[in-house]
Order: sequence, then structure tokens, then C-alpha cells
Amino acid sequence: MPRFLLRQPYGKAGDPIERFAFEEITDDADHERFLWGNSAVLCAQLLAEGHAAGEQIAAGNIGDLQPAHYTEHGGTALKACAEAWLVDRAAEAIARKGFIAVQSFKGRDAAQVTGIHAICHPEKPSRILG
Repeated sequence: MPRFLLRQPYGKAGDPIERFAFEEITDDADHERFLWGNSAVLCAQLLAEGHAAGEQIAAGNIGDLQPAHYTEHGGTALKACAEAWLVDRAAEAIARKGFIAVQSFKGRDAAQVTGIHAICHPEKPSRILG
């Protein structure tokens, strides 16, 4: 948790449609209208990349995500790729509860999986490989 942005919304600020004028999201503040995906996909990608490299991965960065641009205070800003901006302290609190936190990087199309661990032992990284 949290979810991550699967694609940019259709429209002039994101992914324009060539054949006709269309804005998928007219209110940037309407958070639930964006297309969000389960962050377990990010964890699976990180584990697959680690396995392909022959490494054990317990945390890491995922890049080339699909950021959404929106207008804020008269300028353009990027929406968090991982749905919410989590400070380190919040991510640590989530991990202590046995969940896997996903943190966005401000102004970048990337997110960080802060630690893949077993639910029964959240303080210890899982030994997936080897």
C-alpha cells in the first residue's frame, strides 16, 4: 500500500487523443477518478528483477511510472505515482504493522518499495532467493 498510478489520464495535460477533444479528468482534485493499481504489482516487478539478476531484493526503486500532471497554484505539478506522499516515519509505521509501504519521489516518475518482508515477521526481510 498505497496504490500506484497505472497510466496518465487522457487529455491535453496527459495522454492526448488525436481524433477528438476529450478530457478524462476535469477536476485534478478528484483523486478516485485516476486509474490506480495494486502495489503488489510493483513488489512482483522488484522481485522478478532481483531474481533475473540473481540477487536477493528486499527493497528498491521502480522507475518509468506514469505520472499525472495537474495545475497547482498556477503552475504544473506531478501527482504522486504511489497515490500518497509518505514520509519515512509513516512508511516505518506501516512496515511495523506488517504491510509493505510504497513511497513516491516528489517530482519524479518513480516510487520506492521500502521493504518486502514476511507478514509473520515484519522486522525481517523475506529470503525469497537462496
